[in-house]
Amino acid sequence: MIRRPLSRFGPSAGLSLLELLVALALLALVAGGLASSLRLGILAYERSRATGPTAAGLALRVRLRDWLAQVVPPHQLLPYPAGFEGRADRLSFITLAPTPFMPDAAALRVEVRLNGSDLTLSASGLDDDGIALDTHSGILTANAGQAAFGYYDRTQGLWLSDWTDGSRLPDLVRLEVPPGSDPDWPVLVVRPLLGAAPPG
Repeated sequence: MIRRPLSRFGPSAGLSLLELLVALALLALVAGGLASSLRLGILAYERSRATGPTAAGLALRVRLRDWLAQVVPPHQLLPYPAGFEGRADRLSFITLAPTPFMPDAAALRVEVRLNGSDLTLSASGLDDDGIALDTHSGILTANAGQAAFGYYDRTQGLWLSDWTDGSRLPDLVRLEVPPGSDPDWPVLVVRPLLGAAPPG
């Protein structure tokens, strides 16, 4: 008896209804994922265009918060003075926080100052001997008006406009800018991590 090879296209050839439904469901999942990814990409693009002019100021604000949190206290031994100076219109300090834009710097001297109507930040990289390597500066916010620096002293239980105690750091540092600055500046309050404990 001679057997004939089975045809590849017999009565059971094709997709069953169940296989077709599974394929359509998978296709719908992939299409939904692509649509949401495209929407997210469009939103990110629109947001980056909206914050483009103020992105540098926002990045400086984030860096300032990090640097203030890592202020070097006056009692830490360094080959150069590590004082914290706080006034009503400016503050300056030294931080050992990492500085990716100045990889050769051993420390960073930071100054925030009210220059006319602008609030500016200046950061100078220092070598091991305290000599400035390079200085970067930028505007934190324009139209800062009557920006005010404040320094909280837990022992007195009040905010001071000037910090004159050279033996320790303030418990909190605050920077307030009136509404109408460009970009808008929310109240910045930072606790130096190496300073005294937060107010109780």
